[in-house]
Amino acid sequence: MPHRLSSSSSSNSSSNSSSMPRIFKITRPLFKHRYDARPNDGAASLYVRTRPLTNKLPDLALHSGPDETFPIVAVCHMPHFSLNYKIGLGDPSAAHDAVRWEDMIKANLPGTWHTWAMDLMNPGGDITRRQFVWKHTRKVAVEGMKTSGLSPRNWKLLEDVDGEGKGEGDVLAVFTADLSRGRAGALQVNVDFGRGWENMVLITCLALYERSRR
Repeated sequence: MPHRLSSSSSSNSSSNSSSMPRIFKITRPLFKHRYDARPNDGAASLYVRTRPLTNKLPDLALHSGPDETFPIVAVCHMPHFSLNYKIGLGDPSAAHDAVRWEDMIKANLPGTWHTWAMDLMNPGGDITRRQFVWKHTRKVAVEGMKTSGLSPRNWKLLEDVDGEGKGEGDVLAVFTADLSRGRAGALQVNVDFGRGWENMVLITCLALYERSRR
């Protein structure tokens, strides 16, 4: 039976928003090159464009609003013949130096763990490098949902404290797949480390989902 998640964060995280956990219902309309991520707090949905196979745009582009007229805030490239990813926070079409590039790397042989890192501000105001790992899960699920043994697209996000890709501590976020037509699943974010971190969680999670779908 999947475990329900609490909204408590790890002891070294920043203070949580009163709206945490935040849950995004993610749909993938049939025959469309996009995902829609609708948060449960009433905020506007987010638009994620997927790349048609015939062009050289990023494989995924996360926009700050419900359609592609809103600014791009994160992108993902999926190199061919690799299980690694190149993630960018910002809009590459605006200026290359305005994008903070990070790598999401396969951390175990089966490819069920993927690690990534970014700079985050700690409670004292200093910038620290934090590492995280997405791990396939069959036990942890978004509140009100259950994982299905028929889907490999269920992940939990942990902090990778020792850099070995194993992860430990509280579950920071979790994605639970929905097998219904036109639906991808739900992403639950349990801690508030800032908008940039939330964008990173969204784009890395959808990168794993999109590659597994392909």
